[in-house]
Amino acid sequence: MGNIQLKLFYFSFLLFSPSLVYAEWIEVGHSDERAFQMYYDPATINKTGDIATVKVLKNFKTPRNSVDPNKPYTFLSNIATQEIWCSENKERLLHIDIWSGTNGTGKLEQSHDYAGRKDWGRRFKISSIESAVISKACSSAKT
Repeated sequence: MGNIQLKLFYFSFLLFSPSLVYAEWIEVGHSDERAFQMYYDPATINKTGDIATVKVLKNFKTPRNSVDPNKPYTFLSNIATQEIWCSENKERLLHIDIWSGTNGTGKLEQSHDYAGRKDWGRRFKISSIESAVISKACSSAKT
């Protein structure tokens, strides 16, 4: 393979590989019931006023089954983009990719975009793992 072909190959590999290749995941911890490990990517934190966005990764300890009876599959991880209302300790999902393997690898089983969503989720318990992600995103100096 020539030098240019090799460079094109590596560029294509990076461009079309799962998002984990680009992320620098920082472990937040495990869920209260130890069902999953949670990570966030600090490079994806964007904060404007009281609203922050961040990408999070969940690796499940055991395979999960889809809730869609028309498309059954199992998965071990998901990567989600969350929007956070900092002062209210609430979040809403903007996008999620569900993967057959851990760390956002394997087969992309489902992908959902909720960018037009207007409703906010429930308030998080201060002790929850999700609250730790909210704290990281909301304390970010980026504006």
